[in-house]
Amino acid sequence: MDYKEKLKSDFSDFDNLLNNPNHVVRRYYTAYLDGAYGEEIYTKWFDRYKKAKSYKQLRAFVIQSFCEFNALDYDCSFQQVQRWLMQNIGIEKLERLNMTLIDDVADVYLSVFQISNIQPRATDNDIEKYIELKGE
Repeated sequence: MDYKEKLKSDFSDFDNLLNNPNHVVRRYYTAYLDGAYGEEIYTKWFDRYKKAKSYKQLRAFVIQSFCEFNALDYDCSFQQVQRWLMQNIGIEKLERLNMTLIDDVADVYLSVFQISNIQPRATDNDIEKYIELKGE
């Protein structure tokens, strides 16, 4: 099965992907961000997340990290993933997915903030920044 067939299979029920936080694509994406794919990947994305200061930057973060994650998982390039999504899902649905993934990312990193008692990975300012952005 080539990457296109795998993407088609995993993205076939798009409404389920949007509405189900336990959908396989969303679960693996959050695992990718929370360190399950290695400390280097975790550090790269967490550092970039902390620098996001606006909705536009969060959206760019999600697009970049989501396409890189899928390129890794489907053994293809970032551009191939992005092109397939644009051609087969469409801009309007992808924008809804971006908003959903922004919330997923926030949940991942807010949970890291809350469980990291020994050496916090974020400050109260980071959490306040997310709360402000979510209100935009």
